[in-house]
Order: sequence, then C-alpha cells, then structure tokens
Amino acid sequence: MAVIHPEVSTTKQIDTALAELTAHKAAWLAVSVTERIQILDEVARRLDGVAERWAVTSAEAKGYGAGHAVEGDEWAMFAGVPRNILRLKEVLTAVKTKGRPQLPAGFAKRGEQLTAQTFPIQSLEKVVFAGYSSELWFEPGVSEDEALASQAKIYHDQRQTGKLALILGAGNVSMLVPCDVTTKLFLENQVVLLKMNPVNDYLGPLIEEAYRPLIERGVLRLVYGGAKEGAYLCKHKSVDIVHMTGSDRTYDAIMFGSGEEGEKNKQAQKPLIKKPVTAELGGVAPLIVVPGAWTDAELHEQAKQIAFWLVVNAGFNCLSPRVIITDKNWDLREKFLNAVASALGEYPVRKAYYPNAQRFHDEFLKAHKKAKQIGSAGEGELPWTFIPNLDSKKKKDIVFRSEAFCGLFAETALDAKDVSDFISKAVTFANETLWGNLTAYIIVADNADANIKSAVEQGIADLKYGTICVNHYAGLAYVFMAAPWGAYPGNTMDDIQSGNGSVNNLFMFEKIQKGVFRAPFKKQPDNTTNTPSYVASTKAIAKLFGKPTWMNFIRLVLASMKK
Repeated sequence: MAVIHPEVSTTKQIDTALAELTAHKAAWLAVSVTERIQILDEVARRLDGVAERWAVTSAEAKGYGAGHAVEGDEWAMFAGVPRNILRLKEVLTAVKTKGRPQLPAGFAKRGEQLTAQTFPIQSLEKVVFAGYSSELWFEPGVSEDEALASQAKIYHDQRQTGKLALILGAGNVSMLVPCDVTTKLFLENQVVLLKMNPVNDYLGPLIEEAYRPLIERGVLRLVYGGAKEGAYLCKHKSVDIVHMTGSDRTYDAIMFGSGEEGEKNKQAQKPLIKKPVTAELGGVAPLIVVPGAWTDAELHEQAKQIAFWLVVNAGFNCLSPRVIITDKNWDLREKFLNAVASALGEYPVRKAYYPNAQRFHDEFLKAHKKAKQIGSAGEGELPWTFIPNLDSKKKKDIVFRSEAFCGLFAETALDAKDVSDFISKAVTFANETLWGNLTAYIIVADNADANIKSAVEQGIADLKYGTICVNHYAGLAYVFMAAPWGAYPGNTMDDIQSGNGSVNNLFMFEKIQKGVFRAPFKKQPDNTTNTPSYVASTKAIAKLFGKPTWMNFIRLVLASMKK
C-alpha cells in the first residue's frame, strides 16, 4: 500500500479553509444533540471502512509491511479512535435523555478529595478488563454539588459564541489527532482547522474520508505543511484558539519566538500570541517499583511488561516510562534490572522513523557512555538502550531533565529505611527532580500488606501528574477514554512542562486534577510482539473497542490463541 504525503497547502488554500470554517462556527452551536449523534454514527461507519488502510499504511510509513509487529502497534493505537466515537455517542445520548453524562458508580472520597469511578461502564468491560478501573480525582475543595453544576456546561449555556480552533496535530500516534478534533467539536463546541504533522500527514486523506460528515457541514478542514504553515496559522486573525501536541520547544517557539529574542520574550513573559494556546507535551515519566517478595515468575512478568511499554511505537511516545525508580535495599533489584534488559533483548530493534531520534539518542549516550545498548541496529535503526544505576543526587542529569524521545530509558535507586519511606521518597523525587508531569507509573503487588497499600494510596494523592497508572499501561489508559488526558494542572506559560489544558474530557467535568488507573499486578498477558497472535489480537481489540459485542469479544479470544 503506497504511502503518499499530500502536497503542502498554499496560503490561498489555508485562507479559504479558514473562511469556510468562520462562516460555520456559529451554526455549529445550533446543531442539536440528536443531529450530532447521527453524525457520529456515520463517522463510526466510515472509520470501519478505513481501519485496515489506516493501520497498514501507518506501519508501512514507519518502514514495515503488513503483518509485522509494527502493524500490531498501529492497530493498538488506532483502537482509541472508534472507542472515542463510541464514548461520544454514549455521553451525548446521556446529555439528550438526562442532561449530563452519567457516572457508573457516582462519587466517592479519597481522604478529603472528591473522586468518581469512570471505568468499567458496560458489563462486557467488566469481563474483558476484570480488575481494571479508573477514577477522576477533582481538585481539592471541589464538592459533589459543584462538580455536577459544572458538568456539560456547553450543552446548557445559551450565551456561547462560535470559536475556531487550530489543531497542530501529533506526528507520532495516529489516534491523538482525531481525538483532538472531536474534543474541540463535541466537548468544546469549536469548529476545527487541523494542520497535519508532516511526519504522519499520509493519514490526512483517511481522516478526511472517515470524518466527511463534519467536513460536509463546514466545521472541519484539513491543511498540510510544516513549521512555516503552522506559524502562519497561529497568528491568523481567524483563529481563536490553538491546541498543539509536541514538545515544549515547539510550544516556546509558538509563544515567544525562537533564538535569543525568543528567550528574552519568555523571561519577560511577553508572548507573541495573545489568544489561548493549550498543549499536550511530553515529559520524563517515572516508574516507581514498590519492592516485594516477588516470585521468579512475577519478576519476569513485570520485566517483560515494562520492556513492552517502552518498545511500543519504537519508544516514540510521550507516555513511555523513562526513569525506573527502585529501592536500593530491595534484595531483588539487580535480578529485576537484569530481567528488564533481557526482556528488551527479546524485541528486534525498530527503525528510528521520528525526526531527530538519532540526535536525541547520541546526546544521552554522550552523557552516559556505559549505557547498555541492546540489539543489533542497522542503518536507520536504533538499539534499545537502558541506563541503570543513575545517581539520584545528580539532579541535572540529562536523563532526569530531558525526554528521551526514542527507545531509551534509565533506572535510579533511592536509599530508604523501609518500603513506606521508599514510596514517599520516590514520589518526592518524581515531583521535584524529573521534568514534566504528564504520566507516572507505580508497580505494586496485589498481596502487599496494609501499610504498603496505604503508602501507595498516599503516593497517588501526592504525585503531581495528570495520569497515574498503577500496574497499568498509560497507552491503554488513553484508549479507555475514561479520564481527561493532559498534564497536571498549574503549569505556567513560561514553565510549560508537560503542557496545559486537556483533551478527552468525556464526562465534561471541570476542575479535574488527575486520572488514576489501576490494574492487577498479575495480568499474564503475552506481550511479546514477535508472536503471530499480536497483530490479530490488536486488530480484534480495535474492533471490540468500536463495537463492544460478545461476538467481537469471542473473536478477540480466538485471535489471542493463534500460533
């Protein structure tokens, strides 16, 4: 299947697209909930028609053909797209019939903080994801009445004015782009101009095909180009709001300009753009390993799981774990680290398809010449790279302060008097030393004693990250569409960290602090992407997320059994 990159849009094409959207931004506010559900039904049907081409084309663009493990990665990442449409239909149906999206189990409290369980919702989810859950944690002080009063405001506020949002699309993960689009249209009532990222702009025609009902209504347009076109759009008078996915460097360039002049503007907090700009950026995601008396099977299962979390999409994910934090006094620490390195060795190396990956990799190796490079990398490829035994006191270490946007991660050990003390110190280290605040991981055994479980709960409360995953992969947390996705609130324009604002706020609450996802310690999945079942299983998962029927569940089970 040929990978075709569309031609760069001309200024005239961009201006025409903006004019068409401007003409329809007020009319979009008047489109009824019933009509919106009908639009989503049609989008769901069309997505089913492009799914195969979407996954295979993405795999080929990254240097691999159909049937390769990379195609499995693409199906897994695509799964969030039909899931997003399904959840939007569910919440809009609830808005139509009950005035607001419905929580599956109401509100609860974690200490003094208001929470709400948001997954599982359907009976099938409870079977397929037994032991999995998610919660919204509201900002301290938010009451149940306040949360409900703020919910689904855009579907009740008669004083709204039409807005035009520019989305500067992500280049690494295909599902991010359409989910950003539907966030703006259906959760924020804004028409959308989407500028595709040059890295994955080959998906633009497929998005246009699937989301044709929105294009025909004049509320969605796609354009193509790079930094030049992006800069033109950001400053355009027709654009009311900007949302971007990328790096903090790109955000700073948009807000303040580049070079010495840009740094001066940043220091003076003098942005070049006065309109609202939200951003989903990366970070150095911590993975806190709570020590325990693990069996050999448990140790190797966790090591295999962690390796898998890194290798998905060749490590080009903003949510990949980057720094493993261990207890220096854990008697299984060395055995565990060796198991992680061994698990990485089970995966063939991948092509470094994302721009500047080689440069990022070289910068980290220059600072850590003894890094373990795993696998035989050919031209255009990078080895999996693991840097254990970092000194936690060297707080300016590049690994702690810069996101390694490639297949690289590291480990550092903390000295603690007991497990509870370790958890507390690990949380402090994650909050105060590691750059960014998007995603944090905790691995803890289900049979941990009450004191350790209490310390973990306190750690979850104290972690200043937008998404916290306990024994859970953050990529799956995104696909669940059960909590907003974005940085921990409070980042400022001149210190943006992992960004501001959020997407996928499908329950449409305000003042959400974080999403907390939990899974069993023992999942025993076959996470080795070398197995023949991987592509079939991830394809079946994408089908199940779009149509959660018992028949699709049976198809998933059968696909997982393939040899």
